[in-house]
Amino acid sequence: MVNTQTEVPIEQKTYHQLEILYDISKVIASFETLEKTFPILMALAAKAIPIQTSILTEGRGATTTTTIWQNKDVPQEHIKEAVTMGNQFYTQLTDPTYRLNLKANQIVPGVNFIALPLVSYLRPTFGMLVMEGKEKLDEGDLAFADAITNLISIALDRYYTANDLKKLKEESILDLEEERDQREVFVTTLTHDLRNSLGSVKMNAGMIYKTNNPETCKLMSKKIIGSIERVDHMIENLLDANRIKAGEKLPLKFEEIDLQEMLKSVIEDLTDLPEDRIELKGNQKIYGYWSRDGIRRAIDNLISNALKYGATNHPILVSLSQTNQNVQIAIHNEGPPIAAEDIANLFQMHQRTKSALASGVRGWGIGLTLVRGMVEAHGGSVQVESSKELGTTFTMVLPKDNRSN
Repeated sequence: MVNTQTEVPIEQKTYHQLEILYDISKVIASFETLEKTFPILMALAAKAIPIQTSILTEGRGATTTTTIWQNKDVPQEHIKEAVTMGNQFYTQLTDPTYRLNLKANQIVPGVNFIALPLVSYLRPTFGMLVMEGKEKLDEGDLAFADAITNLISIALDRYYTANDLKKLKEESILDLEEERDQREVFVTTLTHDLRNSLGSVKMNAGMIYKTNNPETCKLMSKKIIGSIERVDHMIENLLDANRIKAGEKLPLKFEEIDLQEMLKSVIEDLTDLPEDRIELKGNQKIYGYWSRDGIRRAIDNLISNALKYGATNHPILVSLSQTNQNVQIAIHNEGPPIAAEDIANLFQMHQRTKSALASGVRGWGIGLTLVRGMVEAHGGSVQVESSKELGTTFTMVLPKDNRSN
């Protein structure tokens, strides 16, 4: 292509480009969005170098966006060709196969394109600016384009960093508000449960005070002991949940246990209903070394949850099996499934699933935290599978003897 520009002394051209660059830097200083700022930048750039189109291709994760500027006399078909060229340059830059073949700061003689990568400290390569000249572009034009590209890189980096920080701040505020709401629900539920237990103690103590009947006194005393044990159980669970959250080791006392007998005992304590809702599968005796209180509480919690949230017209299935090194306890119930998005945070402190909240059943939101913490303290693991078709199954896997660890 023949150069039709009137020759301008290099010093005068350089000075003019510096003036334009100063104007561009002022626009960059008040950068809002690429859509608003890019046309202004390129219109200024066109006063310093003979460009007719400018294509900025930008990659953000899996998304690629293209921003276009063109002189008013450039045909639409030519714009499409320029965009295709810009995308090819960007692909060449980001494709590892071609990365070493592209020399961004090199102009091939006779070619009126300048292609420069957008780079920053945090994002090594996140885009490309391609400028197409009306005619051949020279080394001075390249230097000017390079300066603009650097300014755009800085502006975009600052813009996205500010947006990311804003988003992070908003998410942090939402997380804090959610945690606050969860704590308020927890405190309300805890207060309600403690008040019920203490109210029962007070009522039964009053009946003992008013009666001389030994049988009545014995019955009321038994109820008082049961209420006090429930309060003690609440406090113990709360302390252990806080230890787990803080990453502290749970105080466990290992002893040899018949796991089948423990399961039968837990089921007997929970089955005070006329209908038989819990079925135990697995008749073999299985022995191992575990914390009696800890494993009992974990099993009790899972079966209690199945009773509370499972379908009342279906039994709760508790199965026990073993391998050479491990035992497996599975608790299955039918009923509303746990949503996939809830499973990821299911074992977190104060978390309750949508289905649990919808059921109207009160809960502290620490039971499953205790289950996981207790099982992991024994060197085991706990998993959950839930679907509308297959129901919900919690599975605990425990080593038979983890005392050495």
